[in-house]
Amino acid sequence: MVAQDVANDRYLMAIKDEQGGQKNIRLATSASALGPWSTSDSIVVGPGSGIEENATEGPSLLKIDDTWFLYYDAYGAGYLGVATTNDSDPTNATWENVTAQSTMPVGPNAHHGTVFAAPIDAIAFDILPFSRSDLSGDELINLDDWLKFSQYHLSDLSELDAPLYGDLDGDGDNDFTDFRTFQKDYDAYNGNGSFQLMLSSLAVAVPEPSNAVFLTLGYLWCFARRGRRSRPSVRSLHRQFKSNRNV
Repeated sequence: MVAQDVANDRYLMAIKDEQGGQKNIRLATSASALGPWSTSDSIVVGPGSGIEENATEGPSLLKIDDTWFLYYDAYGAGYLGVATTNDSDPTNATWENVTAQSTMPVGPNAHHGTVFAAPIDAIAFDILPFSRSDLSGDELINLDDWLKFSQYHLSDLSELDAPLYGDLDGDGDNDFTDFRTFQKDYDAYNGNGSFQLMLSSLAVAVPEPSNAVFLTLGYLWCFARRGRRSRPSVRSLHRQFKSNRNV
């Protein structure tokens, strides 16, 4: 797959390199989309990289804002992955495996694929992975969805249509795993960091206690009761809430 690297006045092509019996992914460069191509750049993903040591193939490359995204099929490890870098020269960059923070196709038939940027309104909303967090059914993921999610957080949903009340993983309840999924979906739809900004706005926008603020405090209190593993995250959010209230 060829992508234009405007900042460096060149073209990039993500390729599978099988030299030496390995299967890894490199970035080739050229002054023209038609070549010739240079493949002397370092390995990004696969054996010999710091991202994934198992065999990889099926790369797809694109840039969004200042971030390069390299999607790959780590068939040797059994997953589809994505690595990113914000370095100005992606051929000589530090790449990070962000698969765990991304929503990727899964299953035995999930292999390869081509990635391209498209406006959300050009795609049927209900086929997008993060549409599961649209609890209000308005094809948006916003404050209304969060208020509904938090209302039923840590609840038994066995008597309800669970997915509509925050059971995003299909296990019959709305728990911490569902919270992490909602947070990821919210950021996927609205942009990285949007979920934290939304929580902060609940505290900053209302100078006196209100239902929304009490809801946030109640949610944090419930989180604190879940056990030690969730406490550091709760304390961080609570400190931010107190800081915003003292402004």
